[in-house]
Formats: sequence, structure tokens, C-alpha cells
Amino acid sequence: MILIALIGAHGGVGVTTVTAQLVTVLNQRGLRVLAVDLSPSNDLRLHFGMALEDRSGLALQFLQQAPWAEAAYRGMEGIDFVPFGSLTLDQLVAMDGATQKDPQWFLGQLKRLDISEQSWVLCDCSQGIYPFQAQVVQAADMVIVVLNSDTQSFVKARTTQLFPLGDQPAASYLLLNQFDAARELDRDILSLVRLAFPTQLIPTIIHRDEHVREALASKRSLLAYASSSQSALDFAHLGAWLTDWTPGQREVA
Repeated sequence: MILIALIGAHGGVGVTTVTAQLVTVLNQRGLRVLAVDLSPSNDLRLHFGMALEDRSGLALQFLQQAPWAEAAYRGMEGIDFVPFGSLTLDQLVAMDGATQKDPQWFLGQLKRLDISEQSWVLCDCSQGIYPFQAQVVQAADMVIVVLNSDTQSFVKARTTQLFPLGDQPAASYLLLNQFDAARELDRDILSLVRLAFPTQLIPTIIHRDEHVREALASKRSLLAYASSSQSALDFAHLGAWLTDWTPGQREVA
């Protein structure tokens, strides 16, 4: 099993969208993929066709001391995923406290899903600010930190604030998302990131593309909605780069 955690340099950089599209690409490449939503916003499910009013998910299963398997879904295009679920603030606080007492909570639940050794598990961990998200980040074979081509993302990366609840994992990479080549600031930020992180920046850049939002609105994957769009090609290249990678293969500065 290869465990990939995706977090954001800050809010609004598109972690959920990147996770959903990357899962779809890997699934279309014939790999066994499981998407797990570890973000309390509970938005990853919307990319896979889950009903908006459905509140079920792994968080509610945890609070009820029930296994995750009962919250797993098979969504559009045969993609398997586990939604986070809809929690009240009090429930989220209770989950936060309980998982702090059990540092093996995530891996223990994952093992109970009986996932094959060939499977890829991709986790949407939003900003990685909750202890249960930190468990995933620290256990992951690779962490992908999603940045936008803006000043806030660059400052976060340069000041090492990307992993607030633990040390930087050994295999951590940066992905530039929503890049607009027509904007001078975007081009400047890309140059700065390349200079500052020559070994950590993933060579594929995800361009800003209206097809991404349109695909979600139409309840279809980006590849099904606009397979020849710039962003679809970007995600296809990202999937190819990721499948060429294996744990421990690369040294990261």
C-alpha cells in the first residue's frame, strides 16, 4: 500500500480538487485507489457523486465506535472513497480529543479495511491542523503540499509553517496549483519557488482552468467532462509522475 497525504499551504489552495482529480487519474490508469477525506469540510464526496444531504462518514463511525467499512462508498467511475461526514463543533472537538489519545487511530482503521498491498490511498488532509490529520501526514509515504502562485503560499513555504503539528516528512513535495501564465505575479512566484525548492517542486504545474469548476457543477470528473483541457492534461501528467515514484526512491533536500 502506498499512502499519500495532501495538505494545503493555507486555506483555499484547492487540496480537495487536486485530491479528487488525482484519484480519478490513478483509477483510470488501472490502479487500485481509495480516497479518504480527513477534512471536516467534508467536500471530497461531492467530486464522486455522493448526495449532498448524506451526512455519513468516517468521523461519525469513529464517534459511534463503528468500523470505517460501513461508511465506504463506490462513486462515479467506480472510485472507492470514504467521506469524512458532517459533524457539529462539539462532535469535532470530541473526535479531536479522542484521536490524540490514540496515535495509531488512523493506521488501525485503515488496516481494518483490508486494503491490498497494491492499493494507493490518497487522503485529503486540508491544512493538516488537526491531530488526526497529523497522524496521516506522519505515516504517509509521500506528502504533497499544494500551493497557489501567490505571496501567502510562498511565505508559508519559506518560513517552514507547512507542518504545524509535526516535523516535515522525509518525502514531501510541493505542487503549484491554479497557475495563470498570463499573470506576471504568477510567473514571478513560480520562479521563486523553483529557486527555493529545486528538488521538492513537482515538475508538473496545474494551470488555472474554468473546466475544473464546470466539471464539478456537472457532476462529472474533469477527465470525463473535458479530457483535452489544459487542466486535464496537467493532472494526467501529475498521475504519470506519481506512478513513476516509489517510497524511498528519491532523496528530498
